[in-house]
Amino acid sequence: MTPEPDTALDDAWARLQRLVDWTTDFYLAFIFSSSPEAVGILRDRSRSVLEKSGRRMRVFHPEKPADVLAVVSAIAQPESKKSNCFWLDTVAVDASDPTYELWREGYDQLILRLNESRQGLRTHLGGGLVLALPHWYKSIIAPAASDLWSIRTLTIDLPGTPAKAPLPSIDITDFVMPPVRLDEGPTLDPDMCKDQARRLALRGEGARPAMIANLLRAAEGYLDRDRARESLGLAEEAEALLQGVAPNLLGPDHAMALVAMAAAEEALGDFNAATIHVTQAIELRQGNVERDMLHMYGIAERIALRREDVRAAREAAEGALVVAKARHAESPQDVEAKNDLLAILQRVGPLRRALGDAQGARQAADEALELRGGVEETSMTRIEAIRPSAQLPPIVERLPEGEEGEKEFAQPV
Repeated sequence: MTPEPDTALDDAWARLQRLVDWTTDFYLAFIFSSSPEAVGILRDRSRSVLEKSGRRMRVFHPEKPADVLAVVSAIAQPESKKSNCFWLDTVAVDASDPTYELWREGYDQLILRLNESRQGLRTHLGGGLVLALPHWYKSIIAPAASDLWSIRTLTIDLPGTPAKAPLPSIDITDFVMPPVRLDEGPTLDPDMCKDQARRLALRGEGARPAMIANLLRAAEGYLDRDRARESLGLAEEAEALLQGVAPNLLGPDHAMALVAMAAAEEALGDFNAATIHVTQAIELRQGNVERDMLHMYGIAERIALRREDVRAAREAAEGALVVAKARHAESPQDVEAKNDLLAILQRVGPLRRALGDAQGARQAADEALELRGGVEETSMTRIEAIRPSAQLPPIVERLPEGEEGEKEFAQPV
């Protein structure tokens, strides 16, 4: 049962009071509410508690969107070091407000800047930082600023005015969903891969890379069989092993473990965790144009659409478009690269149109039309003739000779 508003406010205050009253060093608290009145009550009570013990609160209340980013400069001022609590009060606007997009952009810039300078917050502030944000921003901040979100001390979710979506409600059937997998071919038997991983675990450190590879293959296989909980457990195990091997040298393997976790979390409906993990994976592979980047962006785009956040969906689709265009430019005659680019252009256009970018939508449609013509006029015979792989002997001719060789090749890594 949902508590009555007053009860919920009292519960929130009890949690916040302990933090404000008892903590003398740095802390980070988030308050998400669509009720300025409720936030004001918490702010005034916190100020009173601080003043009773001779401490100070500094309140920053931006009056217009352009003022939001000034919070970063305010935090860096010497005055903030003298304050025991820096409190940011934001304006609770929703999607129906004509200034919504300006406020949203201001919040985004602020959170990204704080995320970048999170280590400096402890240096510049003489105590805690409380960020009171609109209720609808809760679903945005975790994926947008995962590092900042990870160091939070307290999160308060207050009732009040019913939470509204950051954009008007949409019908996700109006948009093309990215595929769950880029390739529809069969996966290896997950039970066999998991058993192989357990055997490899007995061989020590030298077998760990192969063990991780088998864990991730098993995770993919279980996900294909709608066993997302088992898939997530194996992906988390692989990620933990990678952290243990080289916590400061995270790269492609770690990114793939994060993607496997995100895919399973998406299937389980844990969109917050999935978005955080796929965002981290994308950051690890930033600047890379290998095909797995399209899968990562696809997960981020799908989750955003399911949340009805068209803006975040477009950002993910545009990221995929950059990768797809680079891949197509490298291999203009590659059918796979062309088809990937065509599929993404067909997704980007409607997303641009939904956000009022009619010119961008037309451009995507024109590019897709031109590309589709190129794909259709190119015969598969011609493509296969010019692809290097077409000149290689069949795969069976390159297998190790003999029955034992065939068994060895068929086993998972």
